[in-house]
Amino acid sequence: MKLDYVDIIKKSWQIIWKYKWLWLFGFFAALGSGGSNFSNFSRYSTNSGNTSTAGANFNQFVSTYVVLIIFVVLLLMAIGLAVTVASIIAQGALIGSAAAADKEEPASLRLGWQIGLKYFWRLLGLGLLVGLVILFIVAIPIAVIVAAVVIGASAGSSMTPALFCLLPVGLVFLLILFVVAVLLGVSANYGSRYIVLDGAGVIDGLKRGFSLLRLRWIDTLLMYLLMGVIGTVVGLVLLIPGAAIGLPALALLIGGVAAKSIFIVATGVFVGMLAVLVMSILNGVFVAYSSVVWTLVYRRLTAR
Repeated sequence: MKLDYVDIIKKSWQIIWKYKWLWLFGFFAALGSGGSNFSNFSRYSTNSGNTSTAGANFNQFVSTYVVLIIFVVLLLMAIGLAVTVASIIAQGALIGSAAAADKEEPASLRLGWQIGLKYFWRLLGLGLLVGLVILFIVAIPIAVIVAAVVIGASAGSSMTPALFCLLPVGLVFLLILFVVAVLLGVSANYGSRYIVLDGAGVIDGLKRGFSLLRLRWIDTLLMYLLMGVIGTVVGLVLLIPGAAIGLPALALLIGGVAAKSIFIVATGVFVGMLAVLVMSILNGVFVAYSSVVWTLVYRRLTAR
């Protein structure tokens, strides 16, 4: 079946506008695919530059607040687990709800949640399978480099020539990794729809997803390019509300630190969290829209 790209784009928008509760599933689905950055940690310093003193202070801090540290770590792990579970359920809910809406069958938040729960384990298995394959491919060049370093060190020779020779090998593996990651990602995109809409298993869903990609790779490529353009435009548009809220938050934080005002700093943090929430909601709408688009693409390509 030939794809009508314009019709898919228009109908997908009509669906998420009519069923606005899909935005909620998009919000949670986006949380799982986004990835948070918790790399900003406090840095300790002393006037004397004595590292032993800093180490002692750190040990004292850990021993004093060990219970609190354990609680925070467990809390973050629980939140991460909850976000992952909610994201996978939301992905299944979006696929099932979009297909029902496309067929003009009953669709609701409750029904979508039930669909997500039903296929949770299979979608989780699909994600783990794709991740393990990519991890295996990444491990190969790492193992080669480690082996070369160990062999070179035991022979007492300089490692510079060996590492220089391994550079082309590393570039080849990076290219292979990129190609495999793209193929797996697209196959899993279709495979998740085979799982939810056709009841396929994890491996079977991935295999059928790859077969669909192989048979209709031109349509798939064109739709990815089209969605890339739409995503770029949406991203640029989202910069407007993000900057409108984020820049005042940054100004409040800087001004609060300069004035040593806890109230101003707290206000800046609150406004910053508001900016993140607004951007997350808007991003969730686009994630829901993108999921609906690919469900409609899948249905057209498979004549479901």
